[in-house]
Amino acid sequence: MKAQFLSKKKIKLVWEIAEKCYLYKDNLSISSSVENKIQIFNSSEGIIKKDEYFGEVEVFYSQAEIYIDIDKWEKNPLKVTYQGCNELGYCYPPVKKSLNLWPESKKIEINLP
Repeated sequence: MKAQFLSKKKIKLVWEIAEKCYLYKDNLSISSSVENKIQIFNSSEGIIKKDEYFGEVEVFYSQAEIYIDIDKWEKNPLKVTYQGCNELGYCYPPVKKSLNLWPESKKIEINLP
């Protein structure tokens, strides 16, 4: 996962997904430790897949992109969680990362919690 500021209140997250792997749309979440107003927009279109573990789900292959609008954001980390599988039937455990944001300098630090 890579993150970048597009403006002082808008962030783009991008996942480059390995060949024969996919990322679950419904297992992707973003939250904050305080009540921030966060809006998430998917720019990538998912593909409906019959998954042996979760049934019919929407997944991303190759790349996933989302945009996050942050309104009234307090200086608290954003928590990003996502999960994927490969076509051979192995599901990866959920990945949890913390994003520390500095809008003034357009700097983002990505950490494992």
